[in-house]
Amino acid sequence: MGDHAIIKGRLGWKSLKQEEYTEEGPSMIAGKHISDGHIDWCKVDHIPRWRYDESPEIMLKNGDVIFSKDGSLGNPALIENLQGLATINSTMMLVRVDKTINPKFFYQVMKSNQFERLVYLKVSGSSIPHLFQADMNEFNFTAPSIEEQARIGDFFEELDHLITLHQREP
Repeated sequence: MGDHAIIKGRLGWKSLKQEEYTEEGPSMIAGKHISDGHIDWCKVDHIPRWRYDESPEIMLKNGDVIFSKDGSLGNPALIENLQGLATINSTMMLVRVDKTINPKFFYQVMKSNQFERLVYLKVSGSSIPHLFQADMNEFNFTAPSIEEQARIGDFFEELDHLITLHQREP
């Protein structure tokens, strides 16, 4: 994966304190804000702009995939239709794929048994599960052509949407 993506996590918070959180400003996403691949933007934390500016390497862009790297591992989300400035907290990891990998396809890979196996192999026996950037750099998966990836990503996105609709029915 490391040859086809930028993989970053926040390296601490440079002494960020709870009282620095704000009512508005750049969003700061944690795993608890993600459910079934969707970010609940109404519940995310907010930080001052200068805190956001401290870590340009993890400023979110459309097409990024984020997931929990500490504790409860996985729980990915694909960043789409980003409405404002956003970043991740220290429990999250960001993967920004290059032009050879379709972001929707990669998001589906992150929900697959292949990724679950990586998590199992890297954290078994650990009291506090943690996935390192080096682990993601070494993560390998098979991918078809970029055109086929796009079709697969779109298909599974539609399937996820239909499943969500059916789960909401009484």
